Amino acid sequence: MLFTYKPSFMELIVNGDRHLLKKVWFIVIANQPYFGGGMKISPMSKLDDGR
Repeated sequence: MLFTYKPSFMELIVNGDRHLLKKVWFIVIANQPYFGGGMKISPMSKLDDGR
């Protein structure tokens, strides 16, 4: 898949604001710092910060 995947168009709506994204490989929304077996994708995220 790494060599044949083609990036996609995405529409993301956050708090009512619409964002159009071109050539998206992936999107991660995180409330913890680690993702997928230890990849530190969002180092400042905290599970209990209320955000």
